[in-house]
Amino acid sequence: MKENFRNSEVVFRKGISLFSLTCMAIGLTIGGGVFVLSGIVGASVGRYLPWLYAVAAIPMFFAIAPVAALGTIFPACGGNYFYPSRFLSPLVAFLGIWFFIVTASLGQMPLFCIATAKFLESFFPESETTLAFLILSFFYLLNLFGLRFVVWIQTSMVVLLVAGLLVFIGFSVPAYVPSLPSVSEFPGWKKILYGVSLLTFTYFGSNAIVEFGNETTNPGKNLFRAFFLAFPIVTILYIGVAYAVTGYIPKGTSLLSENPVTESAKILFPELIYSVLIIFCPVLALGTSINGLFLILTSSSEFVIQDGIFPEFLNRKFFFASSKPILLTLFYILSLFGLIGGWNLEILASYSTLGWLFLFLPLLIVFLKLEKRFRNESRILFPASRFFLKISAYWGLFFILLFILFLLNDLREGGKLLLLPFVFAAGLVYYLFRMRYLRRFEKYRKRFDRNEEDLIQIRLSEERT
Repeated sequence: MKENFRNSEVVFRKGISLFSLTCMAIGLTIGGGVFVLSGIVGASVGRYLPWLYAVAAIPMFFAIAPVAALGTIFPACGGNYFYPSRFLSPLVAFLGIWFFIVTASLGQMPLFCIATAKFLESFFPESETTLAFLILSFFYLLNLFGLRFVVWIQTSMVVLLVAGLLVFIGFSVPAYVPSLPSVSEFPGWKKILYGVSLLTFTYFGSNAIVEFGNETTNPGKNLFRAFFLAFPIVTILYIGVAYAVTGYIPKGTSLLSENPVTESAKILFPELIYSVLIIFCPVLALGTSINGLFLILTSSSEFVIQDGIFPEFLNRKFFFASSKPILLTLFYILSLFGLIGGWNLEILASYSTLGWLFLFLPLLIVFLKLEKRFRNESRILFPASRFFLKISAYWGLFFILLFILFLLNDLREGGKLLLLPFVFAAGLVYYLFRMRYLRRFEKYRKRFDRNEEDLIQIRLSEERT
């Protein structure tokens, strides 16, 4: 890249504050957890659900902390693709983003829209599929207004969401007498490990703020601060709500209903308050996740487009300065295919989790490389103890590999693994043919003419100035 390091990224005007960034991290995280996977996981683990949320938080903290630190020591937009493409391998970076885009568009987005529709179908006469389509269309149109407006909407929704969750938890604590689950309720280690593996998905999201490095006010401090503020808030809310949705289960019962949130809320609140709560909590939580997914998918793709791997016309702007209508429309169409596919929610959740896990592996490896390179560079300040971040990265790698193996084994046993090699093979074939096409017609502009040492020197020179 011939440009200055910072200018080589997809740069917006800096302006996302620490508060907005923290709200964005919370909103990107809460959604799939309590209001989608509580029913899926709780159906097999019952009153052990709050404990599984607590256990899942530990490895995910170790995994996400080094990734959040990347945004501090090397601020960049499109970080999920930029870091591995420049410091590991362009092909590995592309395959990670490719798998994430496919699983998020075809899996996670439909999963959240269907889950939102399930909560709203008792209030509207439309079918579940129609409601899911309307929800997806609403957030698609919302994102056409551009980043600044969407961030403002996201911040407002998160403030209302946290307030609603606190009310839900506050009413459940005196209503349900706390008691430990009995040994007879223990579902077995296989179900416990599967539940923890699936619930790791619920903590992804706060890491996505590294996508907005150059759009953030004082990214060297605020990116990591936002993670440290958002993660414990999310963990406490998850455990609290998991307790609220399992508290009504009689002792000795090991199974939850398909939708434990609504079951518990109906017990706790009168009909009017129940209706308001369903809007304030599940719908807002899932709405912030759907909205955030459009943000992440757009930001993750922009640098791939800048490298020429995706066609440049996808990045064209019109209507609003920061709006990418062609790119957003592509994600919208892919998500529509996921909606009409009629796939099992558990399969969608498993593949969505794998998409995030595969995205994380190269990021942790890149952090370890940069930590080693910057070990003797006092000019580069790490947001926390280097030893702590290094150990966290190694533990994060171990846990992520463990969860990937467990999820792959579960999909294999259920005969649901066939799609995985097909998606990776399709990405590999596309990448090879695209690069061959660009070189053949002399349209390929070498994006990687600066090696990682050149980029590191540019980063060091920025610290000097």
